[in-house]
Amino acid sequence: MAVRRPRNLALKAWSEAAAMINAAQRPVLYLGGGVINAPDRVRELAEKANLPTTMTLMALGMLPKAHPLSLGMLGMHGARSTNFILQQSDLLVVLGARFDDRATGKVAEFCPDAKIIHVDIDRAELGKIKQAHVAIQADVDDVLAQLLPQIEAQSRDAWRGKVAELQQEFPGAIPEAGDPLSHYGLINAAAACVDDNAIITTDVGQHQMWTAQAYPLNRPRQWLTSGGLGTMGFGLPAAIGAALANPDKKVLCFSGDGSLMDEHSGDGDGGGKPVGCENHPDEQRSAGPGASAAEPVLPAGRVCCHLSGHD
Repeated sequence: MAVRRPRNLALKAWSEAAAMINAAQRPVLYLGGGVINAPDRVRELAEKANLPTTMTLMALGMLPKAHPLSLGMLGMHGARSTNFILQQSDLLVVLGARFDDRATGKVAEFCPDAKIIHVDIDRAELGKIKQAHVAIQADVDDVLAQLLPQIEAQSRDAWRGKVAELQQEFPGAIPEAGDPLSHYGLINAAAACVDDNAIITTDVGQHQMWTAQAYPLNRPRQWLTSGGLGTMGFGLPAAIGAALANPDKKVLCFSGDGSLMDEHSGDGDGGGKPVGCENHPDEQRSAGPGASAAEPVLPAGRVCCHLSGHD
């Protein structure tokens, strides 16, 4: 049975949103996981209106990492330049995102000078964290189909120049990126072994953030990760499922020692399909700063328990 989509697509709201985008001097496009079914129109909006674009953890890949409009991830695990750019914006076009606290920090101090256009299919998300000047409850793709014809093509040279200046002042340098024995270097080395058709999965923890920061995610649906509350043990089952559904594609799973043992008892054999699993033992189960007692290093023989077809 088809699920009916909630609709509140008033022409007044479309026209008001379009006018705000066209008039903005320092707009930013803010994408969340709710844009998953609208990749073409999202990219058309970004490029037509020249909107610097930031993505939550769940939206990574909607613009290629090297795209000139891509700001990458925002928030506590994002680049400093991205957060400074957001703070200077005068308009946020928020599509399918929920203003998660890991993205916004102190809500009252998040983008204080920016007006907000918020589009989400879930009515409960509208006005829950930040009050929008224009709120539209609808599927993102449906909204963009009506909105795009009203959007003016603009170069926004001054704003693009300011964005470039902030990115140069606060470069998003990845430490030890060339050392395959480091966390970031291992991610880069793994990425070099596959092409852009590879599917990337992660578990939950610090390795998840390292992968989000370093891996060149360049297309929608390339990235499978557990956001929100975050489920340890997600990565390997997701990788096995992706391998079964996409036998022609390589699948890489990035995991941590805690997550890998959480999923150990449920390991399947992947149907003999190749699943590459990179383990990042950081000897703690924490995704943020803090003191903890060190745990024993995961024995090497337990890294890939019961995985058939591992390469």
